[in-house]
Amino acid sequence: MLFLSIEFPSWGDFYTRFKNDPEKSQGEAFELGRKVGHALMAKLNLKGSDLDTLATVVNAFMREVKGELAKVEGNRVVLRNRAFCAIMVSARSFNIPWLWLDTNVAWPLMAGLASAVNPNVKHNVTCARARGDLVCEHIFEIIK
Repeated sequence: MLFLSIEFPSWGDFYTRFKNDPEKSQGEAFELGRKVGHALMAKLNLKGSDLDTLATVVNAFMREVKGELAKVEGNRVVLRNRAFCAIMVSARSFNIPWLWLDTNVAWPLMAGLASAVNPNVKHNVTCARARGDLVCEHIFEIIK
């Protein structure tokens, strides 16, 4: 898949390549997220590193993957997804453990995306459907 002139790997191939090396998978996914974040910032002509800019970049990405949108809530950006999940579909399509794909691809990719906006962003996944929760919840906070 091509996104903003960035080649995305097939998640099936990614799993085959990294299933026994989650640390390497997480590093590759984080860097992919950073590339996507920088490309979105350039496309949207964004220069900031604040929560509003972070929400704008996260939402631009979520629109592309057909997910729900993030909101600035107080001093953090919160993304709650109850709807379509491209990672869930990939896990089922390629017969990959969903939690493996989340923890070793999706979550590091989101952390990398946020890091492109501000390297001081802390990303935390408080709820995950792959763990049996009703919603996936990503919290992004800028640590000063």
